[in-house]
Amino acid sequence: MILNEQVELPKKFTFPFYYKPHRLCVLAAKDVQNYLEQQTDFKHNFGLDSKTKGLPIGKMFGVMVVQDKVGALGYLAAFSGKLAESNFVKGFVPTVYDTLDENGFYKKGEAELNALNKEIETLETASEYITAQLGLQEAKTNFEAELKAFKQDIKAKKKGTKSAARSSQKNIITRSL
Repeated sequence: MILNEQVELPKKFTFPFYYKPHRLCVLAAKDVQNYLEQQTDFKHNFGLDSKTKGLPIGKMFGVMVVQDKVGALGYLAAFSGKLAESNFVKGFVPTVYDTLDENGFYKKGEAELNALNKEIETLETASEYITAQLGLQEAKTNFEAELKAFKQDIKAKKKGTKSAARSSQKNIITRSL
């Protein structure tokens, strides 16, 4: 869509999270909102009308104001995820890759990740792994107990050595008198 408003263009991009949107962006967003409220190109339950059938699924939309080589202003509109069970909807920019294509990059990668997750789950529930985990915990508990006893023994011996040293000093002082 071409924006016919005679509005001064911004001098630079603003930080997208803390600013007042430019008037052209607001106009483009309102145009997309109007289209979504009136369109008959697809059916999608946005959760705005309790009478609409299907699982309500909210959707994030975005607009980007653009200018062509001759200076005409327009905008590109996009949505996140799927809209009406599709990645390709008339009037919106296409996705970088089709997440619904069974032979595409996304589905192949998803299948690989699912296989890895299944393998991890199998390994984590294997009796050998569980036995090893219990053995490790028991070894840690034994180690902590032995370390504590060893430290107490060293402390006691150190105390005994100090006591013996004091006793020796008293004997030396007593003999010299």
